[in-house]
Amino acid sequence: MSEAQEKKKFRRYIRDLGHIVQDFVGERDNPDLIVLTKCGRVVFFEFKYGKGKLRRGQAIVKRELEGMGFSVFIPYSFEEAKRQFFLFLNGPA
Repeated sequence: MSEAQEKKKFRRYIRDLGHIVQDFVGERDNPDLIVLTKCGRVVFFEFKYGKGKLRRGQAIVKRELEGMGFSVFIPYSFEEAKRQFFLFLNGPA
């Protein structure tokens, strides 16, 4: 599956759970998606495909967001994003 297909599947999953998911547009280095949860929390996702890595600007934005207290995840698949989101909401099992 391509990165775009993985993101589309994740968007549908998040919406089916009743959360809000939007493309995080603006600057080139912003994460791909922003998720606003039903419980009032915010989390960012930057999908990568294959061996894709963060560009320098993306790494800077990630550090800035994390410095403000936000969580930023870098999933390589829908399943990984789903797992990261579950842990974000519920903590480790």
